[in-house]
Amino acid sequence: MTVVIVATLVVSVACSSSGHHGAGPTTTRAGAATTSTGAAATTSTTAAATTTTLPPVTRVTWKTCNGTDGPTDDQCATLVVPLNYANPGGQKISLALARIPATGTKIGSLITNPGGPGASGIDELDYIASLLSPSVLAHFDIVSWDPRGVDRSAAVRCESGPELDQFIHLNPAPTTQAGFNTLVTAGKAFAQGCEAMSGPLLPYVGTINTARDLDEIRSAVGDSKLNYFGFSYGTFLGTLYAGLFPTHIRTMVLDGAINPDASPIASNLEQAEGFDQELASFFAYCTGSNFCAWKPGGNLTTAYNNLIARLTAHPLAGGGGRTLGPGEAFFGVANLLYDQTSWPDLASALQAAETGDGSLLLQSSDEYTDRNPDGTYGNEIEANNAISCVDEPWPTDPAVLQQAAVTAHKDAPEFGVADLYGAIPCAFWPAPPTSQPEVVTAAGSPPIVVVGSTGDPATPYADAQALAGQLQNAVLLTRVGEGHTGYRSSACVRSYVDSYLVNLTVPPKGISCPTP
Repeated sequence: MTVVIVATLVVSVACSSSGHHGAGPTTTRAGAATTSTGAAATTSTTAAATTTTLPPVTRVTWKTCNGTDGPTDDQCATLVVPLNYANPGGQKISLALARIPATGTKIGSLITNPGGPGASGIDELDYIASLLSPSVLAHFDIVSWDPRGVDRSAAVRCESGPELDQFIHLNPAPTTQAGFNTLVTAGKAFAQGCEAMSGPLLPYVGTINTARDLDEIRSAVGDSKLNYFGFSYGTFLGTLYAGLFPTHIRTMVLDGAINPDASPIASNLEQAEGFDQELASFFAYCTGSNFCAWKPGGNLTTAYNNLIARLTAHPLAGGGGRTLGPGEAFFGVANLLYDQTSWPDLASALQAAETGDGSLLLQSSDEYTDRNPDGTYGNEIEANNAISCVDEPWPTDPAVLQQAAVTAHKDAPEFGVADLYGAIPCAFWPAPPTSQPEVVTAAGSPPIVVVGSTGDPATPYADAQALAGQLQNAVLLTRVGEGHTGYRSSACVRSYVDSYLVNLTVPPKGISCPTP
């Protein structure tokens, strides 16, 4: 089990290539940044956090990607940045970048983040570019990168493939003390593995440092002002950047927004409630559709819970000598709830499980957790935990999570406990948090566009409303409909966003867009 259900643009896409969530596990809601971004201090993004003098940034040199550093149709580069921005002359790390050059008259670079934390921006670059309109592709180099701690950029590692298999296979929502104790033991071992394999990196992989990296990237690609498009967790990264560097922005779109002022347990529960609501919408779809392959009869909530209870007691054959247990089922179902177009696949997977075949849900779980066919993993799970555990002040006593599980089960009976207990490794994390929940106003920024979807399970619409209300100069663009993020699901949203990016035309306040 990982910290949270990852929040990326499209989990199944993100996880199959890099993962996400990508490593796909839930969105975290970290708050403000440290002044120095050192390991121990936690202060506000609105403090004088940009006083450290950094050396001039050298323009990156682009070359054709070789297939390992990025897709061969794209261009790749490397940027060297400080490990610790409080000591810019000290140890350095290398960030892997990729871009798709503009096809016409270039305005600048549009730097993108697909979500996470833990997702590879390089692996998702082609997909994001496929969503963008010809006018955006004409006027911008489309740029992304693997954030620090992720994949090609000083990757955090914690456990072997077989160890991660065992970690994910555990029951994420145990009802007994013995089951909870098993999760605590596994979470502690995971944290210890991260310290043993990646200890020197752990204090510096938080989002506040990635926000500083983003400003280095802006300069290294030759832009005086930032054009940024962040999805899901990428909205939190953009929010922190706006708090640190409000006057460095030309345009910023935050789609699938996260509220930086929410406490970790509260935001975790809010997300779990979103997934419960999305699962209920899926049940309603199956009840009213002749095309839903899952027809267990009777009340579908009861049938679903009975299925989960059966595979918890007796894991299902998944093929290749593997089995589907409650952990893999949790991730497999969550993966297919991000997008309404995946509901038929979820129905087929549940129907197969009803007949004793766990292979489809296991395949979905593997996509979500970034598991490769050979049993190895990308580092999305490890990066997700490493970033999430320092981005927020999680309880250091697992018993606090166990107490909160009572409310989590009451308010989100399907996802609440499992999502909450995903934070158990953070109780033993060897690096202290570098952020706290805080209102970010980004005073002095140009208009920022926040996109929220009314039926978003991973980043609930209330978060978009909260963020747009906090930012001093923001407009909320609403998509009415199910699914995670709005730009890819609505021509109306795309039209407003594209005009903003290219022409600086800010959407009117109060706009609601239909799906599609």
